[in-house]
Amino acid sequence: NTQAHSADEVRRLRGDMLRFPPVLLQQCLRGVVQGEFLAEGKIEGNPVNIVQITDALGIAVRLMLDGKTNDILKISHQDTLPEQAFGPGPIRIEEVFFDYRVVEGLRVPFKYVMLYEGNRMGEATYSRYVLNPIVDGALFNRP
Repeated sequence: NTQAHSADEVRRLRGDMLRFPPVLLQQCLRGVVQGEFLAEGKIEGNPVNIVQITDALGIAVRLMLDGKTNDILKISHQDTLPEQAFGPGPIRIEEVFFDYRVVEGLRVPFKYVMLYEGNRMGEATYSRYVLNPIVDGALFNRP
């Protein structure tokens, strides 16, 4: 329910959903948003490719891809957060993905870290993924 949130919070939530990697890449493939290859590089001797996609809200999102597997290693963009959180102006937000494993033929990251201006703000480690689970419709019934 978005009614309990300010317009800025709703914009931020919408932007986060649009920048979710599968959504962002799917929109790029469909021509809804524009993407461009920026550079090749190396991190710790491993090849990486850097791609920039401008999302549906006009925010430039950089994706760093593993040069061998095309796994997404890092996503970064700039956004403006409420002033009381970090001060005025845009800040750099980075999402870093680690420990890719194959689950039912799909490579997925089992570790995720979020950084704001280089400071660790969140982290998640997954023990397993369940792809396309069957969800009981009763779960959505109102109590």
